[in-house]
Amino acid sequence: PNIAYYLPILDNLFYTPQFSIGGGFNAGSHYTNGVFDMSLSIFSLEYKPTAKWGILMNLVNLGYEVENDYNSVNFSILSSPTVGVCYYF
Repeated sequence: PNIAYYLPILDNLFYTPQFSIGGGFNAGSHYTNGVFDMSLSIFSLEYKPTAKWGILMNLVNLGYEVENDYNSVNFSILSSPTVGVCYYF
């Protein structure tokens, strides 16, 4: 799940900080692996050329991940930017 807050900057441009939670489980004959992660997208922008479509870009991300007994915290600035397309219905 993902929660975002939209703050208008210009007519079709929004600042959209986001919080997301994810997880999964994988099991094989010789291993089991579980993962849980949370992330906070601190600097995300969305451009909406129409009311139904948006182009999302994330430049700064703060994340926390637990995989089995291994914990990691990451903070990335421009090292792994993402771009996505959103459709609203």
